[in-house]
Amino acid sequence: MAEGVLVYLGLAVATLFAVFPFYWAAVISLFGNPYFPSLQLVPKFSTFTLDSYRNVLIARNFPVLFRNSLTVCVATMVLGVGVSVLAAYALSRFTFLGKRTFGVGILFSQALPGIVLAIPIYFVLMRLHLLNTHAGLVLTYLTFAVPFSTWMLWGYFNTIPLEIEEAGIVDGCSRIGVLVRIVLPLSGPGVGAVALYTFMLAWEDFLYPLMILSSEKKQLLTVGASLLISSQAIYWGQLMAYVVLSVLPITLLFACLLRYFATGLTAGAMKE
Repeated sequence: MAEGVLVYLGLAVATLFAVFPFYWAAVISLFGNPYFPSLQLVPKFSTFTLDSYRNVLIARNFPVLFRNSLTVCVATMVLGVGVSVLAAYALSRFTFLGKRTFGVGILFSQALPGIVLAIPIYFVLMRLHLLNTHAGLVLTYLTFAVPFSTWMLWGYFNTIPLEIEEAGIVDGCSRIGVLVRIVLPLSGPGVGAVALYTFMLAWEDFLYPLMILSSEKKQLLTVGASLLISSQAIYWGQLMAYVVLSVLPITLLFACLLRYFATGLTAGAMKE
């Protein structure tokens, strides 16, 4: 009994620790001074104002930045999931020379931090004439998302019995038909986890949009937030309103795919 209480108490403290920054951001955006953060945990309702949100949505070009971020992230998610599914299925079901080495190479590619690859990626995009384009940014994100997603789906596909696919082939399905009609429906948690991971990878990145996109009209939300911080002032109310509006989409997506994410990560960690 006592152990159970301690467990729930620990979970409550951890939840409070995780949620408090978002609560504080909401308080500052709705009740705070435009230039100084509020210091009241329970603010006075008389100070409530939507001016920070109004300024962000109108003066700070938030809708355009939001559309750019959503376009890049959805494109990265769709292409990343598609490529990862095909690569992982090939690794799981086919035997070819260098398969094990290729799989280990995928895993070790994740050991390199993104900052190390920044300059090589910049020169590659420059040679391909993809600088200052969303296509170049999507291609950059795919170089990071596809290896990890492939590794995770590889382990997930290994948990699906071969007999199910063989039965489909006997009934007249092609290999692609088996993948689309049998394997993918059974791999919902794994594919959902990969989709969420890929979307979050692109949504939260700051370095590569700043490096690749030079046009302000093509920039993403993460870089747009930095414009609210200058050497003269920090617009705290607008900055926190910007944070709240930016976090809402990823929070909703995570809430919808949470069970897939947890199940997918657990199954993907198991390999036969």
